[in-house]
Amino acid sequence: MNRPKLTYSNVTSTLALMIALGGTSAYAAGEIGSVDIADNAIKSRHIQAQEVKSVDVLDETLKSVDVLDETLTAHDIGQDAVAQPEIAANSVYSSEIGTNAVGEDEIQFGSVTRDDIASGAVDSLEIAFDAVGSSEIAGGAVGGEEIAPDAVSSSKIATNAVGSSEIGFNTVGAEEIQFGAVRAGELGSITRILGPLTTISSEGRSSTATCPEGSTLLSGGYGSVNATIEDSRPASTIPQTWFVKGRRDNLESDGSLRAYALCLNG
Repeated sequence: MNRPKLTYSNVTSTLALMIALGGTSAYAAGEIGSVDIADNAIKSRHIQAQEVKSVDVLDETLKSVDVLDETLTAHDIGQDAVAQPEIAANSVYSSEIGTNAVGEDEIQFGSVTRDDIASGAVDSLEIAFDAVGSSEIAGGAVGGEEIAPDAVSSSKIATNAVGSSEIGFNTVGAEEIQFGAVRAGELGSITRILGPLTTISSEGRSSTATCPEGSTLLSGGYGSVNATIEDSRPASTIPQTWFVKGRRDNLESDGSLRAYALCLNG
């Protein structure tokens, strides 16, 4: 039987086949490590849904029965591993945030505005004592409807904080003013106006004192000598006037009478 001759082409073909088979076996038997993958080469579209589990991302020291639940939890994410660029806009809702998970340390200064707060979302329980000052309240933001009855007492109002421009027309009546809280001198200057001196002879006489125009009669009184006062009151027919009437005590000598009015200047 004739044996086939060993030619150059036979040797070359055999060597090529051995190299191809040997290379494939060596590659399949090994592992692909991170050094074999170019940076940013694997995208989310290359990963099948629900194929990355805890066992694929945990450190070897953390691979225990407690955490291998085929999900990614807080245990699987490193400190500061997820930052703002990793979170899509509008991707985190209230259902994704645990109770008390977000505190003041997690909120960037100026990141929450009125548009981010739902109506009725913040009440007194959510506001710390002394947390809101005058600089945190926009002009015109707080009206009567936002203030609960008896919520504001005198201890919460700064000196000179409330002026006439902050008080609505007819909003303060006698019930809102504590007894003795407002004195006449706090409303304006007070002037005492003396009426003419009236001599009392045999008959009873009267005296009046009238406040200047633009002022308001507050009260009045009298001064007398050898006289018994029968009446002292605001005059019924003359506006802003105090009226006094008296008669002499001793019939042998004349008496005198003078009314005065206490007037609040406007």
